[in-house]
Amino acid sequence: EAGACLGGASAKGGRERWSAGFSVGPGQSPQAGRMVTELFSPPRIVPVAVRSGFLEGRSLDKVNGWDVDKGSDYKEMWRHIIEDEPYFVHLCPPCRKLSIMQQCTPLERRTDVAQHFQDVEWAEDLVHVVVEVAIYQMERGRHFVYETPPRCASLRVPVMRQLMQMKGVYVGVASGCEFGMRCPDTLKLMSKSWQFVTSAPEVAKAVLDEF
Repeated sequence: EAGACLGGASAKGGRERWSAGFSVGPGQSPQAGRMVTELFSPPRIVPVAVRSGFLEGRSLDKVNGWDVDKGSDYKEMWRHIIEDEPYFVHLCPPCRKLSIMQQCTPLERRTDVAQHFQDVEWAEDLVHVVVEVAIYQMERGRHFVYETPPRCASLRVPVMRQLMQMKGVYVGVASGCEFGMRCPDTLKLMSKSWQFVTSAPEVAKAVLDEF
């Protein structure tokens, strides 16, 4: 689920390492005029980024009243991206309908096959939204990161596969324990992993150990 993304409360170190990736670019002052926005996520990445000196963008998610399925909310998302020009957009849509467990459940064991396919289509539509935002950002010299569990079926949606193959896009897997993520009950390090797709070389270096 998106609610278990790296921005969770037990992964503070990971969030700060993430935001540190944007500290300085060639010929730029640290965090100068850079806004961070997150889509399909309650405030997680943005608050950490603001504490690091970035400008506060929007945190759009169902838990705070935003619903991408509503035409007015979808337009609100694009209005924010177009008018406010966030330098970085973090994308973490719900992935349960495209999860490994869902893929392992045979159709004959489903109580409503038609509803299942409808749910999968809805989840794939969100992947299309992610790719549209990602390409829009790249075309304007800005950045994105898409976050999902490894082997999630979202990574096999054709438009996502095309995005992952584009020049200037970095793809990799990071483990939660690397970012200090711990089980809230036992406080033991967790080995849960995430797949990241990003256009930002700073994030690829900080999170994916690229370069």
